[in-house]
Amino acid sequence: MDVAEKCCSGKVVITLEGGYDLNGLRSSIKSVLKELAGLSETGIEDMASRANQEKLDCAIEQVLQVHGRFWKELSR
Repeated sequence: MDVAEKCCSGKVVITLEGGYDLNGLRSSIKSVLKELAGLSETGIEDMASRANQEKLDCAIEQVLQVHGRFWKELSR
């Protein structure tokens, strides 16, 4: 919502795609509504503190290897 405030006067468009798996759709809608209400923990610090650091480092390294070829800011 912070990005929406800064970029588009607080306007947000949400689309739901699919719907074949009703349990998945229910879960997705619930997550979106929690985020909009400010009830979810999606801050980078919160998520990083719960992450498996070894797996996180591995994933980041893979992203840097692939995308570093195209964006010099990511190359090491």
